[in-house]
Amino acid sequence: MIKLLFIFFIFPFTSFAFEKENLEYQGEVGSRYRAFQADDNKDNKDYQFSLETRFQSKYVDENNIYHFGFFSRIDQNDSTRNIINFDEIYYSRAGIGSEESITFTIGNKIFNWSMMEIFHPVDNINSRNFDSNGDLIERLGQPSLILKKEFETSYFEMIVLLDTVDSIMPSKVNRNGAQLAINKPRYSIGDLEDTEDPNSLGYILHFLKNFDSFDLDLHIARKYDTNFPALTIEVEKNTSPSASEHLEYIYPFYVPVNQFGFAASGNIGEFILKFEHTNFDFEDYEIPFLTAQKNTTIFKQDFSLTAFGIEKTNSYSNDHEGTFILEYQTVLGTTI
Repeated sequence: MIKLLFIFFIFPFTSFAFEKENLEYQGEVGSRYRAFQADDNKDNKDYQFSLETRFQSKYVDENNIYHFGFFSRIDQNDSTRNIINFDEIYYSRAGIGSEESITFTIGNKIFNWSMMEIFHPVDNINSRNFDSNGDLIERLGQPSLILKKEFETSYFEMIVLLDTVDSIMPSKVNRNGAQLAINKPRYSIGDLEDTEDPNSLGYILHFLKNFDSFDLDLHIARKYDTNFPALTIEVEKNTSPSASEHLEYIYPFYVPVNQFGFAASGNIGEFILKFEHTNFDFEDYEIPFLTAQKNTTIFKQDFSLTAFGIEKTNSYSNDHEGTFILEYQTVLGTTI
């Protein structure tokens, strides 16, 4: 709540006459039911029934844009799934002084530069709620400050990540997770050194170029990686981690990462070809694997994600269309 109020506070104090035609909004309300095979475990839930709400609104006043968006869920049977996420609440101004091609934005933003439909290697900027599946993964808004410079067929963005948002892991009672107690994440700041709140800024440099027959998208980022944490185990001293009665918690450890992403999409005849690649270069910080035994440590291993895609749309005489999509993703630089 403090962060949300802070964002409101730093919005510029501008006065304007409210015009109804300048307001755009949309929303949806739905329900979702998920059932799991009964496992005779009274500590978890075999079904989940939730009410979900999404809302987005935008008000445009000359060069100013005020955007308010949130996602919420209430689960009838599993209160640990309840959430309200102000994923996109920001202020944006087009034009700074005489530079009309520069846009300034501050607030919570979701970043998604993926060009593919199924696999999204370059979509690793936002923290996530991992109590979701596949293309339904819920992205969490990132507090950020953005300067965007537009050119004739391209644009360049400098993004400062003002804070790190923890990803949300399923709870122990949630059948969609590991059904283990997952504690509050830790942030690595050095060898065997960590903190609950790093209070550090991240940055992203993002460039998009449109050519005649294809698009090119590049980004370089320095941030804490919240999507692929190193998982460590807290156990009682002088016990084996295989003795489950001594296992206390799983600790996600977030490690600083230098990230490079590349995406391209182009037309070749009737086909659309797509390619995405992201390389993750983690800081080589020692992390305690068994938190009760500091001499047992691990390193977060560097790796890459690469995906290829092909897409073709056919039109039929009855005014219908059908689209064929084939995508493949692989992990490079680590074992399966």
